[in-house]
Amino acid sequence: MWLAASSSEKETSIEGFDSLSWLMLLIFDLDHTLVELGVDWYGAVQNEVMKKFSHLVSDPKAHLVTITNEISEKDKEARLEINRIFGRHEKNALDSGNYKLYNGIKEMLEYLREKGHKTAIATNNNEQTAREFVEKENIKIDFIAGRDSVQRPKPNPEMLYLLMQKAGETRKSTIFLGDGFWDELAGKNANIKTFKIKPGELNKNFIQKAL
Repeated sequence: MWLAASSSEKETSIEGFDSLSWLMLLIFDLDHTLVELGVDWYGAVQNEVMKKFSHLVSDPKAHLVTITNEISEKDKEARLEINRIFGRHEKNALDSGNYKLYNGIKEMLEYLREKGHKTAIATNNNEQTAREFVEKENIKIDFIAGRDSVQRPKPNPEMLYLLMQKAGETRKSTIFLGDGFWDELAGKNANIKTFKIKPGELNKNFIQKAL
């Protein structure tokens, strides 16, 4: 059972911790947190989704995450097809080299491993995309979960719960770092300390401020 955070807990910036000796698991978003994938999310991907499933969308002007989550909740087969659409575009980006690993990510992850911390990726991309990315870049990540690993992607907390369970950790020994509103909301829904970062901001020096 995952316990709700105490109402007395206050949000704090990562630089504000005096000590992170309690911290065992760091979960990272993927796209725009560790890497920038060259996927045209709000053009080609959204157009393809809307062409196939506009009849399941209540607000066509909503964010792509809201649109795809609504479709997925209404129709299981549509959810699987959305995963395939995402996966195809993601694979094209990886296979063509149309992505950018942010500076300092490898060094940061190696540093965390040396310090005995576990690392994980929680992404609304497909799990296979994340696995292919870390393999291409020779990055060591302990646990990975994607939109196809769970029934409900971020901002639902299911993905974060799954990773904590795999790692044998709880919300009290875990933090989540991501660039977007959906990451921030997923972390809050999971009742774990969550930090919204800017794309390209993460590196070893950033983490060393807290560890």
